[in-house]
Amino acid sequence: MKAAKYVVLYVLLLQFLIPYLVPADVLYGYRINYPIFQNNVNNYDVVLQQIKMEIDRDKLKDYVIILGDSVAFSSPGDSQNAINKYMEDFALPSSKPPVRIFNLSMPAMQTGDLYTLLLMLDEFGISTDNLMLNVRYSGFTARNPDPPAVFWLADSLQRLDKPSFERVKNQLEINGKYKEQPNWVLKLHPFLANHVLTHVSLFRYKDVMLQEGKLLYARYVKGEKEQSDAIGDPRSWREKEGLRGFLEKPEYLNGFNPQPFDMSENNPDVYFWDRIIDHQQGTKTLVFLTGVNEELMKPEFDKPGYAANLRAIDAFFAAKPVGYVNLQGRIDEKLFTDHTHYTGEGYKELAKLVWDKWQSMDRTSSGSGEASSKEAK
Repeated sequence: MKAAKYVVLYVLLLQFLIPYLVPADVLYGYRINYPIFQNNVNNYDVVLQQIKMEIDRDKLKDYVIILGDSVAFSSPGDSQNAINKYMEDFALPSSKPPVRIFNLSMPAMQTGDLYTLLLMLDEFGISTDNLMLNVRYSGFTARNPDPPAVFWLADSLQRLDKPSFERVKNQLEINGKYKEQPNWVLKLHPFLANHVLTHVSLFRYKDVMLQEGKLLYARYVKGEKEQSDAIGDPRSWREKEGLRGFLEKPEYLNGFNPQPFDMSENNPDVYFWDRIIDHQQGTKTLVFLTGVNEELMKPEFDKPGYAANLRAIDAFFAAKPVGYVNLQGRIDEKLFTDHTHYTGEGYKELAKLVWDKWQSMDRTSSGSGEASSKEAK
């Protein structure tokens, strides 16, 4: 009996202490640790818990949240080239206390993921009063049937906004992102997810503890040097032989589809952007459209339909009560690593452009869309 009491006490101590004992940089170092998240999307909860702890501990007030896909994540280079790191550096000379910018972006995120993540931030009590989101041309192209409207967070969307989930459920099923479950599973899974796996620290932090164990073993037992957290080849696109041929695969070319965009809510991206903008009423929110490599993708970029679709995106956001800037043509092609991502210097330029726009805004910014200085031909 006495032993059982000690076991219970030990478990309770672990429940309380584990979130404080895990090194924050295992989870987040200017951006989310991609391998931990890639293997288990529920680890987003762990990251959000850690960020909430930092906000409360440091009494942060005017922090900024960035949501987006692989461009906002600052792929393929390492986290030292993340756009929010550069933004914090730009802000440092004039901000007291220093501005804190949390980058919660993730490669392959779709507009449905961004909306779901806003709802998750609400759950954790993390403010989205200062929010930046990136969008790309490919985010409005027809899904035939891929990519899925929600790539990572379909389960969370189903839990947090059932009507929105039902709207895209069939499309998610076709893309293998959702499978209808027996009724007993539908009842049991939310209970386990909401009351066991996400609340018991031993379960919630198991992947993080395993990752930290691997890092410590590699460093102190095997004597290995710390590895870069780059997730791809950060060299300039001009150094990559065969890149153009690789990008002629249908899954890439669809991102440049010149067919006229459906800008009604029949397009799931328009639907989710409307939900995002509704959520952000009365806040300081900036949407920045990142451009494509005009030289590498010249045959696609020069099509009249492409230019018309860019104008449709500009018009859509210009009519909304958010800040907007179209950055097509604003970053030199030599600073791209491929058709849409940047080198470290490219991300530094992107960060400066976005930060300058952010600094010019206030909470009353409405319909302040800014088209590219270099229109598509």
